[in-house]
Amino acid sequence: MNQMTISTSPVISTNPPPHPAMDYAALRAEAVALLSRLSGSQWTDHNVHDPGITILEQLCFAITDLAYRSNIPIADLIASGRGGDPWPPPAEQSLRGDPVTSEDLRELLRAAGATAMRIEPLDANALDLYFHERDSSTGDGELKLEPPPADPNPQPLRLRGLRQVLVQPPAILPEVERLLHQARLLGEDVMVQGLDPFRVAVFADLEVAAVEDPQALVLEVLQTLQATIAPDAGLAVTAGIRSSDLLHALLDLAPVRAVRSLALAASADAPPDAQEPWVLPIPAGSAPVIDPLSPIRLFRHGGLLGVDQAAVLRRWQPAADPAPSPHSPLPPSPGRRRDLTSFRSLRRQLPAAYGVGPDGLGSNASPQRRAQALQLQAYLLIFDQLFSNTLAQLALAPVLLSPSADCEDGQEPSYASRPLADPPFDGDALIDLPASGYATALQHWVEPGDPRDRRRRFLAHLLARFGEELTPPGADLLSLRR
Repeated sequence: MNQMTISTSPVISTNPPPHPAMDYAALRAEAVALLSRLSGSQWTDHNVHDPGITILEQLCFAITDLAYRSNIPIADLIASGRGGDPWPPPAEQSLRGDPVTSEDLRELLRAAGATAMRIEPLDANALDLYFHERDSSTGDGELKLEPPPADPNPQPLRLRGLRQVLVQPPAILPEVERLLHQARLLGEDVMVQGLDPFRVAVFADLEVAAVEDPQALVLEVLQTLQATIAPDAGLAVTAGIRSSDLLHALLDLAPVRAVRSLALAASADAPPDAQEPWVLPIPAGSAPVIDPLSPIRLFRHGGLLGVDQAAVLRRWQPAADPAPSPHSPLPPSPGRRRDLTSFRSLRRQLPAAYGVGPDGLGSNASPQRRAQALQLQAYLLIFDQLFSNTLAQLALAPVLLSPSADCEDGQEPSYASRPLADPPFDGDALIDLPASGYATALQHWVEPGDPRDRRRRFLAHLLARFGEELTPPGADLLSLRR
């Protein structure tokens, strides 16, 4: 042990080696290679019996345990800390903005219980408005119903920032209108209306393979057609229904061998001259839905198969008009509690002959031997305290990431510390500080000043990572969490 020299100067390399994998063997191999380069001929015994190698191995093992705890799932990390908040945080507590894009609006409508919706820009004006430039006779520029007389080619103004939102069922219209007007941006407006169902009748003659239940096959055909005309469970189709899309969907069904004929209409009673062979337009303010009375005929080797239409309707009815259910967020992942802060000093892992464990030295130990053991305790204290503080910081992560405002009184730190307790050390002999004041001094060394300042910087950093800026420069970002 007396051959080991400790260098306090940092080793600087222009091309540092890549970090090894956080496992014991890799850490030990790199540490021994580093000792060979640093100590040269002063320390040549790198075998397991050498006290310096014993200490190095204990440090490598402690680092692997620290790496393991640092890489536990975030749900377990949150569940194991002092924050007590569910993870992930509920949507209403997370940082969020008002709906901006059409996808944002769709999520808002789904949360309100919409089963079908259509969102489109509203370009048409009820009345044409024209802008008149300011002149000496008319004063300030203004909007008028009549065009400017001096303009040979007047163009009416088209208002931007207007959206038309149509939803089903009608019962949620007041709630949807309240939500949209509450969240609309400056210079934008929405018009909320009910979305009428538009039944699409499909006239199809299908050549099929042998089937045991023709009713079940017709029901599968209807469900396939419904999924094709409304691929999004809530987004209503705005363009027309194309028979080619339905044709490909039908041919993907295993029992269907061929499609003899296919036409579309707005009614199952439509005569042949009212059927559309290519595209069926969707009326404005409507959402397409397959008519379960659609004439779907099945043929097998040229013969018409009998289908009980009443049995098909009985099976279809529950799925035709589902009751709207309010949107419910995904349940949070239940985290498994882990013991993050427990740490046993490296002194417990060393042989008892070193005299630094809880049993100490015998009564017959010389003063020099006691001084050597105390010196080794002071050396190990540096590593022990770093490990203990890092684990305390892991336990503090739920508080730092918590959306609640329980930690804004300035008492909770942003850098954590935890005095060693297993086994306790002789603070009076190792540091020039009373043992009772070590915890307070340690926290001051770890985080001097006001913890709220670092909390503000921590929050500003998180916001910057996602490109968010919620307040002008100089504002109190911490107050945003309230």
